[in-house]
Amino acid sequence: MEISGFDFDRTDLALENREKFEKDNVEIDGVEVVKHGYYDRKINIVKVIIKTEEAAKVMGKPIGTYTTIESEIPYEDTLNDIDFIAGIIAGEMKDMYTFKPGSSFLVAGLGNRDITADSLGPNVAELIDIDMDANVKPYVVIPGVMAKSGMESALIVKGVSDQVKPDVIIAIDSLAARNIKRLNRVIQIANTGINPGSGVDNHRYGINEESMGVPVIAIGVPMVVNAATIVRDALESIINDDKADYHQMISDGSIIENDVFNMFVTSDCIDENIYVMAKIIAKGLNKLVQERL
Repeated sequence: MEISGFDFDRTDLALENREKFEKDNVEIDGVEVVKHGYYDRKINIVKVIIKTEEAAKVMGKPIGTYTTIESEIPYEDTLNDIDFIAGIIAGEMKDMYTFKPGSSFLVAGLGNRDITADSLGPNVAELIDIDMDANVKPYVVIPGVMAKSGMESALIVKGVSDQVKPDVIIAIDSLAARNIKRLNRVIQIANTGINPGSGVDNHRYGINEESMGVPVIAIGVPMVVNAATIVRDALESIINDDKADYHQMISDGSIIENDVFNMFVTSDCIDENIYVMAKIIAKGLNKLVQERL
């Protein structure tokens, strides 16, 4: 729903973009959805494959494959849980790019390490095992934010990439979700690259194959949701159907203060969530370094 220039449904998750159309029973030509999972562990895996330019315009996402690994329960800091999800991540990465002995990848840990909800990228990057004798050689860069470096993240990543010449770049960033229930429970892996800050309408230069000159895989976790969508959802759940005036106020957005549209909120357990999600993603990438191919 888009109201007065504000899109209540804005999200970085291709899955949520697709769900908007499913809710209205609308099929999109050029979009394929493949579902499977580990249902005994309450883990669902959904691939949204955008195949055509027309479908990309409708979905608001570039052509490519977007895989979401979603847990119905919070991820926990246990060896079994972390290792299992990390194995799924490693498998999905291999589906998106063929890692061969002697190949290399550059992990770009995007985001602001001083803001917890935005620190996923730097936290993952710091946990990557640097083993120059591994079958797959890893490199790491943490570009920071423009406010501190004076440079766009993409320019720093491009400069490092031009020097070390990786076969593929893996960009890690915090994302924004539409549904608050998806905070810290979804890992999205996409072969389309990433736009740093896109989740909060802070568009910067893209980190993608076109700008970098090598394939770019983006890995992200939704850490924030727009405050206005929370207000809207809460109001819709408590107002009775016969309150027509209230429904109109929700529909036209007038019941929500303008300042709310620019506010993003996160979980009260964000410190622990970042720690756990960073460990999971880093371990998945480290499996690419450690495993025999």
